[in-house]
Amino acid sequence: MSLGDLVKKAVPTTSIKSMISKKFIEDRPLPPLRLEDDAYVRSSGLGYLCAREEIICNALNIDHRRNKFTSDSMLTLVHGTALHWAIQNKILPELNILLGQWSCLECGLKHGLPTGTQALEDFLIKRPAKCNNTKCNSTEFQYCELHFKDPDYRIGGHPDGFLKMDGLEGLGLLEVKSVNQENAIKALAGPFEEHIIQAHVYMWLTRVNWTKFIYWDKAGRGVSSIIEHTVNKDQKIIDEIKLFLKSLWDGIETKQLPTKPFLLDQKNENKAKIKVIDASNCPKAKKCIVSDICGKNKTFLEV
Repeated sequence: MSLGDLVKKAVPTTSIKSMISKKFIEDRPLPPLRLEDDAYVRSSGLGYLCAREEIICNALNIDHRRNKFTSDSMLTLVHGTALHWAIQNKILPELNILLGQWSCLECGLKHGLPTGTQALEDFLIKRPAKCNNTKCNSTEFQYCELHFKDPDYRIGGHPDGFLKMDGLEGLGLLEVKSVNQENAIKALAGPFEEHIIQAHVYMWLTRVNWTKFIYWDKAGRGVSSIIEHTVNKDQKIIDEIKLFLKSLWDGIETKQLPTKPFLLDQKNENKAKIKVIDASNCPKAKKCIVSDICGKNKTFLEV
């Protein structure tokens, strides 16, 4: 038998792609926000959150909402996670502009820990050259994202990093977004509104004054795949966020339905802003499990 015939016979019969498609899926429950569960709103999801839906699900104990992830969407998430890791641990540390907390990959010792009530810029550090553990002395570290929260407004999240850059005053935030080609074209005009909302929550919680956005076009090549924007803190946006969160948590407690269900101006298929709270003109109604209840209850939920 020739070498060519042997090679052809050696082709595997099991496909890794088919194995991923069958096994790499998730079906996560999406319970309603509950005061008694000490629940917090995730900053990354605030721009998509409907306050009326959360209030209704809480009041009627609707807990069968699901977040379903296909193998395609799971691979997209993993791809994005990998790009985040590369920026935090390979690219920006080499530029000497990324500050934060770092974990030694050899012994686990964390570097850049606060002592007392220090300001962020007083304890966040650039990647260490060597581990402080004298029994270790490793030079390998991994970036650790820090979690921040506000117990009064019950919102929290973890920025992708902190930056110190020439030409920008003080400490800033890093937000990394991996996007497909279509969204990369849209990002050329500026950060997405939901991402600006997310960044303003982080700027509020961390008391920093600017955010650097990096959009990474997954279809691009090299440096040209990176789209960069800087956004300065706008207190008016933060005030709007606080009002929205207050209406959400007050509504969960009192069953009072806010007339403004979304923080951002949602648009329906006709590009018209919502004027009346009704399932007939809500852009999310088709996929919302409480749209009928929402449409019948204008301001106060009757249970």
